[in-house]
Amino acid sequence: AGVPLIQVGVAGRDLKALVDTGASDDFISEAEVNALGLTPKSSEWSHVTLADGGKQSILGRVTLRLCLGPLRITTQPYVLRELTDVATYIMGSSTLRQYGASIDLEACTLRLRKGTLVCKVPLESLKGVDAVEGKTESVPVVNFAAVAICQHAEPKQVGCKQAVRMIRKGAHALLVRPRLQLNAAVTQNPSDPEVEALIDEFADVFRDVPGLPPMRPVDHTIPLVP
Repeated sequence: AGVPLIQVGVAGRDLKALVDTGASDDFISEAEVNALGLTPKSSEWSHVTLADGGKQSILGRVTLRLCLGPLRITTQPYVLRELTDVATYIMGSSTLRQYGASIDLEACTLRLRKGTLVCKVPLESLKGVDAVEGKTESVPVVNFAAVAICQHAEPKQVGCKQAVRMIRKGAHALLVRPRLQLNAAVTQNPSDPEVEALIDEFADVFRDVPGLPPMRPVDHTIPLVP
């Protein structure tokens, strides 16, 4: 197994492309753009946000004509200074969605569709196995998002307003709604020993509340001046 890599052709060159459903758009390395002799055009975005909240500057955008078997597709990847060690191109969800992509892990193929033309592109494996010793011949690798996480010790925290602005600009967001479920087998909630010692020392002050106060009508009001 390995990360899904495909081979694509661009202007007579063969590129290794990482199929990354977690990436919003397509990306290409600056070195590959220079090798193709292209000049990036200005981009509406100045940086890309990585999976851990870090940022990498966007150097521009180029238009490419990719060859995948019989398919010819047009993409507009953003140019980054560097990508992963295993690929110089990242095919993100925008292109995958546009061409109705589906990944068959059992058959190790990427299925793309353009109009009535359907093409299955073989997925290349990153790891080979020694038939005698059963050991991998190459160092295990992770995808672009995981590499980005490893390069930053602490995630960057953002405030509510900044998060809203990022979402409006197209950033991906994950909403987490924690829910507490009581376990009947747990008879006592775990607590800090220091807190327990403090409560025991001042037991006459921190008395247990027997229950909620009884219901009673409101016995006071605050008149409002119209």
